[in-house]
Amino acid sequence: MRVHTEAATDDPPGDILTRYDPARRTGFRLGLMGGGATFSQPHAGHLRFGIDTGRAGGWEDLGRPGNALLAFALAVHDSDLDAGTCEPGKGEAGRG
Repeated sequence: MRVHTEAATDDPPGDILTRYDPARRTGFRLGLMGGGATFSQPHAGHLRFGIDTGRAGGWEDLGRPGNALLAFALAVHDSDLDAGTCEPGKGEAGRG
């Protein structure tokens, strides 16, 4: 697949291909990433992909990560949710 967008446009980017069954909660989405309320504007040419397999996760609330003001990034690795955080105090760091 090849997708072309103009270098400058007033229209936000969006989905290229989406297939979803709400009754079974299964499907996927492929599209271009738009802007957002962030500290820096993302590049509108970034590709995003999401998938839902209809499975419920078994998350456990472990509380606030350290003395974080906010989380800049989230990632799942080996079934654990990790957060990249901003902690302003000297020597402060999140906990594992």
